[in-house]
Amino acid sequence: MAKVTAMPIPLDSVVDEIRTLAENSANVFFVPHATGQMNKRGIIQTQVIEVLQRGIVVEGPMLDSYQQAGWKVTMELFCAGRTVGVAAKLIEQGNNRILVITAFTK
Repeated sequence: MAKVTAMPIPLDSVVDEIRTLAENSANVFFVPHATGQMNKRGIIQTQVIEVLQRGIVVEGPMLDSYQQAGWKVTMELFCAGRTVGVAAKLIEQGNNRILVITAFTK
């Protein structure tokens, strides 16, 4: 018998799902690397969430299986006087959630 696997959400829906999930900060989780880089670069969580809600996609979405499988995307937005970038992953296991991998400025 053939193995049946769940199909991931379509690529064009990944960013829409990220934007929707980011409306509730309880859906956004930060890995230690992200919080360290945010502190070092003076980026606050509300800026990261704003990027996830309104940012422009500059890379991805692409399927990424490192540690937790999900759709990785990099987004940027000009906010608080500078361009803030966020690399994040949409995790589709159980309840969908966003995992912020890192944040940077340009």
